[in-house]
Amino acid sequence: MPNIVEITDLSAPELDVYARLTQAQLRNRLEPEKGIFIAESPKVIARALDAGYTPLSLLMERKQITGPAADILTRCGDAPVYTADRETLASLTGFELTRGVLCAFRRPLPRSVEEVCRNARRVAVLEGIVDSTNVWIASDVVLLKGTDIGDNCVIGAGCVIRGKVPAGSLVTRSGELLELKVCADGFLYNMVRAITGTVLYAAEGKFLPEDIPAILESRDRTLAGPTVPPGGLYLTRLWYEDERLNG
Repeated sequence: MPNIVEITDLSAPELDVYARLTQAQLRNRLEPEKGIFIAESPKVIARALDAGYTPLSLLMERKQITGPAADILTRCGDAPVYTADRETLASLTGFELTRGVLCAFRRPLPRSVEEVCRNARRVAVLEGIVDSTNVWIASDVVLLKGTDIGDNCVIGAGCVIRGKVPAGSLVTRSGELLELKVCADGFLYNMVRAITGTVLYAAEGKFLPEDIPAILESRDRTLAGPTVPPGGLYLTRLWYEDERLNG
């Protein structure tokens, strides 16, 4: 049975991980065995459980207990489940829980360079990443010289990447089909088509990836890659602040 705890005191120390600790404090570099990371949404939490991570506690709206989060609760043992209404949780965290559920997991211990490289066929070294936990690179990915990957990116298996990958992108490959997904809180006219054309031009060596910042600063559209044709461009999903509209 889930260990349900109704929130009555927002200043309770057991809620610090969701409200008052910074990312640096959660990582706890001085004592990495005490490091924590936060997963959001039932799907992401389920994936973390599948990977063997240990849940420490959960924070969720009451309706999630018997709703979308019901299945993951059966897998979290006696980890406490802190719950309240949407407004109370927003007061605690400072934002509305778009997916309705947060889970604090024990962060795995950092691996040594020897462990990381022992059976690896290819190693990627990424610099300038604000939060390395927000970048996921699958197996058999080739990152060519000059690649610049933004935060919150996912690179699928089999991709060959060169150039700038905008923050919030998902790049996957199936045979000769290359798929680029861009997530943003707003889109300008032809924005995604222009980004795609510019990434392809950099990949083809028509200009260097490191030229892209200067191109952006110039505000001269003619210096960037082409606006690719609209075939294959489509909207996949919308997220709303009101959880009831997210389905």
